[in-house]
Amino acid sequence: MALRASGDLPPTESIPIAIAALQDPDPSVRNAAAVYLSPAQVSDPQVAQALIALAQDRDSSVSWSAVQTLASSRDPKAIDAMLSFAQGKNPKVDPHQAMALLGRVQDPRAFALLVESLPSTDTQMAVTAAEQLGDLHDPRAVPALAAAARANVPAVASDAMISLGKIGSPATEALIGLLNQPGLQNVAIGALANTKDPRAVPPLIVLLQTPYKGTPQPYGAAITQTADDPGPLRPMTYTALLDALGQLGDPRAVAPLIDYMKSGPVGRDLVPRQLAQLGSASIEPLIPLLHDSNENTRRLAAEALSGLAMKSTKDTRPHDALVAAIGTHDVAIIAGAYQFYVALGTPGTETDLVAALQHFPNQGMAEYFLNCGSVPLEDAAIAWGQKLHYHITQQVYGIAWGQMPKPAE
Repeated sequence: MALRASGDLPPTESIPIAIAALQDPDPSVRNAAAVYLSPAQVSDPQVAQALIALAQDRDSSVSWSAVQTLASSRDPKAIDAMLSFAQGKNPKVDPHQAMALLGRVQDPRAFALLVESLPSTDTQMAVTAAEQLGDLHDPRAVPALAAAARANVPAVASDAMISLGKIGSPATEALIGLLNQPGLQNVAIGALANTKDPRAVPPLIVLLQTPYKGTPQPYGAAITQTADDPGPLRPMTYTALLDALGQLGDPRAVAPLIDYMKSGPVGRDLVPRQLAQLGSASIEPLIPLLHDSNENTRRLAAEALSGLAMKSTKDTRPHDALVAAIGTHDVAIIAGAYQFYVALGTPGTETDLVAALQHFPNQGMAEYFLNCGSVPLEDAAIAWGQKLHYHITQQVYGIAWGQMPKPAE
Protein backbone atom coordinates (compact mmCIF):
# COMPACT_ATOMS: atom_id res chain seq x y z
CA MET A 1 0.00 0.00 0.00
CA ALA A 2 2.85 2.38 0.92
CA LEU A 3 4.60 1.70 -2.37
CA ARG A 4 1.44 2.39 -4.36
CA ALA A 5 0.82 5.61 -2.46
CA SER A 6 4.40 6.75 -3.04
CA GLY A 7 3.51 7.38 -6.68
CA ASP A 8 1.83 10.61 -5.53
CA LEU A 9 4.96 11.81 -3.74
CA PRO A 10 7.92 13.80 -5.08
CA PRO A 11 11.01 11.69 -5.96
CA THR A 12 12.87 12.88 -2.86
CA GLU A 13 10.24 11.11 -0.75
CA SER A 14 9.14 8.24 -3.01
CA ILE A 15 12.61 6.88 -3.84
CA PRO A 16 13.54 6.09 -0.21
CA ILE A 17 10.21 4.28 0.17
CA ALA A 18 10.88 2.21 -2.96
CA ILE A 19 14.47 1.44 -1.88
CA ALA A 20 13.18 0.22 1.47
CA ALA A 21 10.61 -1.94 -0.34
CA LEU A 22 13.44 -3.62 -2.25
CA GLN A 23 14.42 -5.23 1.07
CA ASP A 24 10.90 -6.39 1.97
CA PRO A 25 10.63 -10.09 2.95
CA ASP A 26 7.66 -10.48 0.59
CA PRO A 27 8.98 -11.19 -2.96
CA SER A 28 5.87 -9.64 -4.53
CA VAL A 29 6.69 -6.34 -2.80
CA ARG A 30 10.34 -6.51 -3.85
CA ASN A 31 9.23 -7.21 -7.41
CA ALA A 32 6.75 -4.30 -7.41
CA ALA A 33 9.47 -1.99 -6.11
CA ALA A 34 11.88 -3.03 -8.87
CA VAL A 35 9.22 -2.37 -11.50
CA TYR A 36 8.25 0.94 -9.89
CA LEU A 37 11.76 2.36 -10.10
CA SER A 38 12.03 3.90 -13.56
CA PRO A 39 15.26 4.18 -15.57
CA ALA A 40 15.36 7.88 -14.69
CA GLN A 41 15.32 7.06 -10.99
CA VAL A 42 18.08 4.49 -11.41
CA SER A 43 20.41 7.44 -12.04
CA ASP A 44 20.27 7.90 -8.29
CA PRO A 45 23.38 6.02 -7.03
CA GLN A 46 21.44 4.57 -4.10
CA VAL A 47 18.81 3.13 -6.45
CA ALA A 48 21.37 1.66 -8.84
CA GLN A 49 23.26 -0.02 -5.99
CA ALA A 50 20.06 -1.42 -4.48
CA LEU A 51 18.90 -2.82 -7.83
CA ILE A 52 22.30 -4.40 -8.53
CA ALA A 53 21.98 -6.23 -5.23
CA LEU A 54 18.37 -7.16 -6.00
CA ALA A 55 19.41 -8.67 -9.35
CA GLN A 56 20.91 -11.47 -7.26
CA ASP A 57 17.63 -12.11 -5.45
CA ARG A 58 16.78 -15.72 -4.74
CA ASP A 59 13.37 -15.21 -6.39
CA SER A 60 13.88 -15.37 -10.18
CA SER A 61 10.97 -13.02 -11.01
CA VAL A 62 12.35 -10.38 -8.64
CA SER A 63 15.84 -10.78 -10.09
CA TRP A 64 14.49 -10.45 -13.62
CA SER A 65 12.56 -7.25 -12.81
CA ALA A 66 15.69 -5.71 -11.31
CA VAL A 67 17.81 -6.62 -14.32
CA GLN A 68 15.20 -5.21 -16.72
CA THR A 69 15.17 -1.88 -14.89
CA LEU A 70 18.97 -1.74 -14.79
CA ALA A 71 19.18 -2.43 -18.54
CA SER A 72 17.28 0.77 -19.33
CA SER A 73 19.45 2.95 -17.12
CA ARG A 74 22.35 5.13 -18.22
CA ASP A 75 23.91 5.11 -14.79
CA PRO A 76 27.56 3.95 -15.13
CA LYS A 77 27.22 1.48 -12.24
CA ALA A 78 24.08 0.00 -13.79
CA ILE A 79 25.80 -0.38 -17.17
CA ASP A 80 28.87 -1.98 -15.58
CA ALA A 81 26.59 -4.40 -13.75
CA MET A 82 24.71 -5.35 -16.92
CA LEU A 83 27.95 -6.07 -18.79
CA SER A 84 29.18 -8.14 -15.87
CA PHE A 85 25.92 -10.10 -15.73
CA ALA A 86 25.99 -10.79 -19.49
CA GLN A 87 29.54 -12.08 -19.25
CA GLY A 88 28.48 -14.57 -16.60
CA LYS A 89 30.61 -13.01 -13.88
CA ASN A 90 27.84 -13.23 -11.32
CA PRO A 91 26.60 -16.79 -10.72
CA LYS A 92 23.31 -15.54 -9.28
CA VAL A 93 22.26 -13.80 -12.51
CA ASP A 94 21.45 -15.75 -15.69
CA PRO A 95 23.87 -14.39 -18.36
CA HIS A 96 21.45 -15.33 -21.15
CA GLN A 97 18.75 -13.11 -19.66
CA ALA A 98 21.20 -10.24 -19.22
CA MET A 99 22.47 -10.66 -22.79
CA ALA A 100 18.88 -10.50 -24.02
CA LEU A 101 18.67 -6.93 -22.68
CA LEU A 102 21.97 -5.53 -23.95
CA GLY A 103 20.20 -3.99 -26.94
CA ARG A 104 18.83 -1.42 -24.48
CA VAL A 105 22.22 -0.53 -23.01
CA GLN A 106 23.51 2.69 -24.53
CA ASP A 107 27.21 1.98 -24.21
CA PRO A 108 29.89 1.06 -26.81
CA ARG A 109 31.01 -1.82 -24.61
CA ALA A 110 27.59 -3.46 -24.95
CA PHE A 111 27.88 -3.39 -28.74
CA ALA A 112 31.39 -4.85 -28.57
CA LEU A 113 30.28 -7.62 -26.22
CA LEU A 114 27.38 -8.57 -28.50
CA VAL A 115 29.70 -8.80 -31.52
CA GLU A 116 32.17 -10.88 -29.54
CA SER A 117 29.39 -13.26 -28.51
CA LEU A 118 28.21 -14.06 -32.05
CA PRO A 119 30.71 -16.91 -32.58
CA SER A 120 30.03 -18.34 -29.12
CA THR A 121 29.75 -22.11 -28.85
CA ASP A 122 26.83 -21.44 -26.52
CA THR A 123 24.07 -21.42 -29.14
CA GLN A 124 21.58 -19.59 -26.93
CA MET A 125 24.13 -16.86 -26.24
CA ALA A 126 25.00 -16.50 -29.94
CA VAL A 127 21.34 -16.36 -30.95
CA THR A 128 20.61 -13.74 -28.30
CA ALA A 129 23.58 -11.64 -29.41
CA ALA A 130 22.33 -11.73 -33.00
CA GLU A 131 18.84 -10.66 -31.93
CA GLN A 132 20.12 -7.77 -29.80
CA LEU A 133 22.38 -6.45 -32.55
CA GLY A 134 19.31 -6.18 -34.77
CA ASP A 135 17.54 -4.17 -32.09
CA LEU A 136 20.46 -1.74 -31.97
CA HIS A 137 20.13 -1.00 -35.73
CA ASP A 138 23.85 -0.23 -35.84
CA PRO A 139 25.38 -0.56 -39.34
CA ARG A 140 28.73 -1.44 -37.77
CA ALA A 141 27.25 -4.85 -36.93
CA VAL A 142 26.72 -5.80 -40.59
CA PRO A 143 30.06 -7.62 -41.20
CA ALA A 144 29.79 -9.64 -37.99
CA LEU A 145 26.14 -10.53 -38.61
CA ALA A 146 26.86 -11.47 -42.22
CA ALA A 147 29.58 -13.83 -41.01
CA ALA A 148 27.22 -15.29 -38.39
CA ALA A 149 24.58 -15.78 -41.11
CA ARG A 150 26.94 -18.34 -42.66
CA ALA A 151 27.32 -20.22 -39.38
CA ASN A 152 26.81 -23.95 -39.24
CA VAL A 153 24.13 -23.50 -36.59
CA PRO A 154 20.84 -22.69 -38.40
CA ALA A 155 19.31 -20.88 -35.41
CA VAL A 156 22.24 -18.46 -35.23
CA ALA A 157 22.35 -17.95 -39.00
CA SER A 158 18.60 -17.32 -39.16
CA ASP A 159 18.57 -14.72 -36.40
CA ALA A 160 21.62 -13.02 -37.89
CA MET A 161 19.77 -12.64 -41.21
CA ILE A 162 16.67 -11.29 -39.49
CA SER A 163 18.80 -8.73 -37.65
CA LEU A 164 20.45 -7.66 -40.90
CA GLY A 165 16.97 -6.93 -42.21
CA LYS A 166 16.26 -4.77 -39.16
CA ILE A 167 19.40 -2.72 -39.79
CA GLY A 168 18.00 -1.83 -43.21
CA SER A 169 19.71 -0.55 -46.33
CA PRO A 170 23.28 -0.73 -44.94
CA ALA A 171 22.78 -4.52 -44.85
CA THR A 172 21.26 -4.90 -48.33
CA GLU A 173 24.40 -6.01 -50.16
CA ALA A 174 25.21 -8.52 -47.43
CA LEU A 175 21.71 -10.02 -47.63
CA ILE A 176 21.82 -10.23 -51.43
CA GLY A 177 24.98 -12.28 -50.98
CA LEU A 178 23.06 -14.62 -48.65
CA LEU A 179 20.14 -15.32 -50.97
CA ASN A 180 21.48 -18.74 -51.94
CA GLN A 181 22.29 -19.85 -48.41
CA PRO A 182 21.15 -23.51 -48.23
CA GLY A 183 18.10 -24.05 -46.04
CA LEU A 184 17.74 -20.38 -45.16
CA GLN A 185 16.76 -18.86 -48.47
CA ASN A 186 13.30 -17.88 -47.27
CA VAL A 187 14.72 -16.14 -44.21
CA ALA A 188 17.15 -14.15 -46.34
CA ILE A 189 14.35 -13.16 -48.73
CA GLY A 190 12.16 -11.92 -45.88
CA ALA A 191 15.04 -10.01 -44.30
CA LEU A 192 15.88 -8.41 -47.64
CA ALA A 193 12.27 -7.24 -48.00
CA ASN A 194 12.45 -5.70 -44.53
CA THR A 195 15.32 -3.44 -45.62
CA LYS A 196 12.84 -1.56 -47.89
CA ASP A 197 15.80 -1.00 -50.22
CA PRO A 198 15.04 -0.75 -53.98
CA ARG A 199 18.33 -2.54 -54.66
CA ALA A 200 16.68 -5.70 -53.36
CA VAL A 201 14.17 -5.85 -56.23
CA PRO A 202 16.33 -7.03 -59.21
CA PRO A 203 17.88 -10.06 -57.44
CA LEU A 204 14.49 -11.09 -56.09
CA ILE A 205 12.98 -10.90 -59.58
CA VAL A 206 15.81 -13.03 -60.94
CA LEU A 207 15.10 -15.65 -58.29
CA LEU A 208 11.36 -15.58 -59.01
CA GLN A 209 12.10 -16.34 -62.65
CA THR A 210 14.15 -19.43 -61.76
CA PRO A 211 12.64 -22.47 -63.55
CA TYR A 212 11.03 -25.03 -61.25
CA LYS A 213 12.07 -28.63 -61.85
CA GLY A 214 9.18 -30.19 -59.96
CA THR A 215 5.56 -30.64 -61.00
CA PRO A 216 3.69 -27.31 -61.17
CA GLN A 217 0.82 -27.18 -58.70
CA PRO A 218 -2.70 -26.38 -59.97
CA TYR A 219 -4.48 -23.10 -59.31
CA GLY A 220 -5.87 -22.90 -55.81
CA ALA A 221 -3.97 -25.96 -54.55
CA ALA A 222 -2.46 -25.85 -51.08
CA ILE A 223 1.26 -25.16 -51.38
CA THR A 224 3.18 -28.29 -50.48
CA GLN A 225 6.80 -29.34 -50.48
CA THR A 226 8.68 -32.42 -49.43
CA ALA A 227 12.20 -33.02 -48.19
CA ASP A 228 13.20 -34.42 -51.59
CA ASP A 229 11.55 -31.61 -53.58
CA PRO A 230 13.81 -30.80 -56.54
CA GLY A 231 15.72 -27.52 -56.62
CA PRO A 232 17.03 -25.07 -57.23
CA LEU A 233 14.03 -23.37 -55.56
CA ARG A 234 11.45 -25.09 -53.38
CA PRO A 235 7.73 -24.22 -53.52
CA MET A 236 7.68 -22.12 -50.33
CA THR A 237 10.60 -20.07 -51.62
CA TYR A 238 8.49 -18.90 -54.56
CA THR A 239 5.78 -17.74 -52.17
CA ALA A 240 8.38 -15.97 -50.02
CA LEU A 241 9.54 -14.13 -53.14
CA LEU A 242 5.98 -13.10 -54.00
CA ASP A 243 5.46 -11.71 -50.50
CA ALA A 244 8.79 -9.86 -50.58
CA LEU A 245 8.11 -8.19 -53.91
CA GLY A 246 4.66 -7.10 -52.75
CA GLN A 247 6.12 -5.75 -49.51
CA LEU A 248 8.79 -3.75 -51.34
CA GLY A 249 6.09 -2.11 -53.49
CA ASP A 250 8.39 -1.40 -56.43
CA PRO A 251 6.66 -0.96 -59.83
CA ARG A 252 9.48 -2.91 -61.51
CA ALA A 253 7.90 -6.02 -60.04
CA VAL A 254 4.57 -5.59 -61.85
CA ALA A 255 5.49 -7.32 -65.14
CA PRO A 256 7.33 -10.24 -63.49
CA LEU A 257 4.44 -10.77 -61.08
CA ILE A 258 1.89 -10.79 -63.91
CA ASP A 259 4.03 -13.29 -65.83
CA TYR A 260 4.17 -15.43 -62.71
CA MET A 261 0.40 -15.15 -62.22
CA LYS A 262 -0.08 -16.57 -65.71
CA SER A 263 2.52 -19.35 -65.67
CA GLY A 264 4.23 -19.62 -62.29
CA PRO A 265 4.71 -23.11 -60.80
CA VAL A 266 3.08 -22.61 -57.37
CA GLY A 267 0.99 -20.09 -55.47
CA ARG A 268 -0.35 -18.15 -58.46
CA ASP A 269 -3.48 -17.37 -56.46
CA LEU A 270 -1.30 -15.27 -54.14
CA VAL A 271 -0.23 -12.82 -56.85
CA PRO A 272 -3.34 -10.56 -56.92
CA ARG A 273 -2.74 -9.50 -53.35
CA GLN A 274 0.85 -8.56 -54.19
CA LEU A 275 -0.21 -6.64 -57.30
CA ALA A 276 -2.73 -4.70 -55.24
CA GLN A 277 0.10 -3.75 -52.87
CA LEU A 278 2.03 -2.29 -55.80
CA GLY A 279 -0.80 0.19 -56.40
CA SER A 280 -1.52 2.19 -59.54
CA ALA A 281 1.44 0.79 -61.50
CA SER A 282 -0.46 -2.51 -61.70
CA ILE A 283 -3.68 -1.14 -63.13
CA GLU A 284 -2.91 -0.63 -66.81
CA PRO A 285 -1.24 -4.04 -67.33
CA LEU A 286 -4.07 -5.82 -65.50
CA ILE A 287 -7.07 -4.45 -67.41
CA PRO A 288 -6.32 -6.27 -70.72
CA LEU A 289 -6.03 -9.53 -68.79
CA LEU A 290 -9.80 -9.41 -68.20
CA HIS A 291 -10.00 -10.60 -71.83
CA ASP A 292 -7.31 -13.29 -71.57
CA SER A 293 -8.14 -16.71 -73.01
CA ASN A 294 -7.29 -18.42 -69.69
CA GLU A 295 -10.17 -18.19 -67.24
CA ASN A 296 -7.88 -18.37 -64.22
CA THR A 297 -5.82 -15.47 -65.53
CA ARG A 298 -9.05 -13.48 -65.92
CA ARG A 299 -10.13 -14.46 -62.42
CA LEU A 300 -6.86 -13.43 -60.79
CA ALA A 301 -6.65 -10.18 -62.77
CA ALA A 302 -10.18 -9.35 -61.61
CA GLU A 303 -9.22 -10.14 -58.01
CA ALA A 304 -6.25 -7.77 -58.19
CA LEU A 305 -8.35 -5.02 -59.76
CA SER A 306 -11.01 -5.57 -57.10
CA GLY A 307 -8.45 -5.00 -54.38
CA LEU A 308 -7.25 -1.84 -56.10
CA ALA A 309 -10.78 -0.54 -56.69
CA MET A 310 -11.79 -1.00 -53.06
CA LYS A 311 -8.51 0.41 -51.78
CA SER A 312 -8.74 3.78 -53.52
CA THR A 313 -11.39 5.92 -55.18
CA LYS A 314 -8.92 8.46 -56.56
CA ASP A 315 -8.07 6.29 -59.56
CA THR A 316 -11.32 5.00 -61.07
CA ARG A 317 -9.74 2.76 -63.71
CA PRO A 318 -10.10 -0.51 -61.73
CA HIS A 319 -13.69 0.36 -60.80
CA ASP A 320 -14.61 1.30 -64.36
CA ALA A 321 -13.01 -1.83 -65.87
CA LEU A 322 -14.88 -4.13 -63.50
CA VAL A 323 -18.19 -2.33 -64.04
CA ALA A 324 -17.72 -2.63 -67.81
CA ALA A 325 -17.11 -6.36 -67.40
CA ILE A 326 -20.55 -6.94 -65.84
CA GLY A 327 -22.13 -7.14 -69.30
CA THR A 328 -19.88 -10.06 -70.30
CA HIS A 329 -21.40 -12.30 -67.59
CA ASP A 330 -17.95 -13.88 -67.28
CA VAL A 331 -18.07 -16.03 -64.13
CA ALA A 332 -14.26 -16.00 -63.95
CA ILE A 333 -14.22 -12.22 -63.57
CA ILE A 334 -17.18 -12.30 -61.20
CA ALA A 335 -15.46 -14.96 -59.07
CA GLY A 336 -12.23 -12.99 -58.87
CA ALA A 337 -13.92 -9.71 -57.97
CA TYR A 338 -16.86 -11.08 -55.97
CA GLN A 339 -16.18 -8.76 -53.02
CA PHE A 340 -16.30 -5.74 -55.31
CA TYR A 341 -19.51 -6.88 -57.00
CA VAL A 342 -21.22 -7.60 -53.68
CA ALA A 343 -20.30 -4.12 -52.43
CA LEU A 344 -21.40 -2.60 -55.76
CA GLY A 345 -24.78 -4.35 -55.50
CA THR A 346 -25.81 -3.94 -59.16
CA PRO A 347 -29.32 -5.41 -59.66
CA GLY A 348 -29.21 -8.65 -61.62
CA THR A 349 -25.63 -9.58 -60.77
CA GLU A 350 -26.75 -12.05 -58.09
CA THR A 351 -27.29 -14.69 -60.80
CA ASP A 352 -23.72 -14.30 -62.05
CA LEU A 353 -22.36 -14.35 -58.50
CA VAL A 354 -24.19 -17.60 -57.75
CA ALA A 355 -22.81 -19.10 -60.98
CA ALA A 356 -19.32 -17.96 -59.97
CA LEU A 357 -19.59 -19.80 -56.65
CA GLN A 358 -20.66 -22.97 -58.44
CA HIS A 359 -17.92 -22.77 -61.08
CA PHE A 360 -15.10 -21.73 -58.72
CA PRO A 361 -15.94 -23.41 -55.39
CA ASN A 362 -14.60 -21.26 -52.59
CA GLN A 363 -15.57 -21.43 -48.93
CA GLY A 364 -14.51 -17.83 -48.37
CA MET A 365 -16.83 -16.67 -51.16
CA ALA A 366 -19.69 -18.72 -49.71
CA GLU A 367 -19.23 -17.22 -46.25
CA TYR A 368 -19.06 -13.76 -47.79
CA PHE A 369 -22.38 -14.37 -49.55
CA LEU A 370 -23.93 -15.75 -46.37
CA ASN A 371 -23.15 -12.55 -44.49
CA CYS A 372 -23.73 -9.87 -47.12
CA GLY A 373 -27.47 -9.29 -46.64
CA SER A 374 -28.61 -10.43 -50.10
CA VAL A 375 -31.22 -13.17 -49.74
CA PRO A 376 -30.46 -14.88 -53.10
CA LEU A 377 -26.75 -15.00 -52.25
CA GLU A 378 -27.39 -16.21 -48.71
CA ASP A 379 -29.63 -19.00 -50.03
CA ALA A 380 -27.01 -19.98 -52.63
CA ALA A 381 -24.28 -20.09 -49.97
CA ILE A 382 -26.35 -22.33 -47.69
CA ALA A 383 -27.23 -24.68 -50.55
CA TRP A 384 -23.59 -24.82 -51.67
CA GLY A 385 -22.37 -25.62 -48.17
CA GLN A 386 -24.95 -28.38 -47.72
CA LYS A 387 -24.10 -29.94 -51.06
CA LEU A 388 -20.38 -30.11 -50.31
CA HIS A 389 -20.83 -30.82 -46.60
CA TYR A 390 -18.96 -27.63 -45.69
CA HIS A 391 -19.68 -25.86 -42.44
CA ILE A 392 -20.06 -22.15 -43.16
CA THR A 393 -20.87 -19.66 -40.44
CA GLN A 394 -22.83 -16.45 -40.24
CA GLN A 395 -20.96 -13.50 -38.78
CA VAL A 396 -20.44 -9.78 -39.35
CA TYR A 397 -17.96 -9.05 -42.13
CA GLY A 398 -18.61 -5.33 -42.50
CA ILE A 399 -19.41 -5.58 -46.23
CA ALA A 400 -23.09 -5.40 -47.11
CA TRP A 401 -24.84 -5.81 -50.44
CA GLY A 402 -24.78 -2.52 -52.32
CA GLN A 403 -22.62 -0.68 -49.78
CA MET A 404 -19.13 0.10 -51.06
CA PRO A 405 -16.83 0.63 -48.06
CA LYS A 406 -14.99 3.91 -47.80
CA PRO A 407 -11.31 3.36 -48.63
CA ALA A 408 -8.73 4.22 -45.98
CA GLU A 409 -6.85 6.78 -48.09
